[in-house]
Amino acid sequence: MIDLRTGAPQPGIEVVIGGQTVASDAYGNYDLWVRAGVYNVALHVRAEQGEAATAPQNVRVWGNDVVVVHLYIMGPALEPAPMPEPMPMPEPEPIPMPEPMPELPPEVVVPITLPQTGGNGVGLLPLTMAGLVLMLIGFFVVRPSRKADSRKAIGDSRKADRR
Repeated sequence: MIDLRTGAPQPGIEVVIGGQTVASDAYGNYDLWVRAGVYNVALHVRAEQGEAATAPQNVRVWGNDVVVVHLYIMGPALEPAPMPEPMPMPEPEPIPMPEPMPELPPEVVVPITLPQTGGNGVGLLPLTMAGLVLMLIGFFVVRPSRKADSRKAIGDSRKADRR
């Protein structure tokens, strides 16, 4: 037994098969063992259960065959549930968002003197002085001798021109 309005199985619906009455179980199924022959199958539906949607029909049973006949009812009309009136939604109050406070930097500790990270600086002074002395020697000793040689060569060429 299936209700055509809901598609749900219907328990407790009476079926008359060849004069014998059986009722459908909780799953809407019914069964009756009969001998081979032709049987009239009809529904007996009470008014509170709805009305029969399947007309009475003749069904032939052969030997020990199992015959399945689907029967349908039209259950009582369902009344729509009353719709509750919608409740007005209150306007939510704006929630002020707290502004995040910036994190303060950790307190900086300044050392009194800077740490020694390189050499002690004494080794650079003698090297710097030696470099300056060599540079001065190069300017004053080497250059004038070249100038003297070039003057000598220039003077010799002038003497040759005068002759």
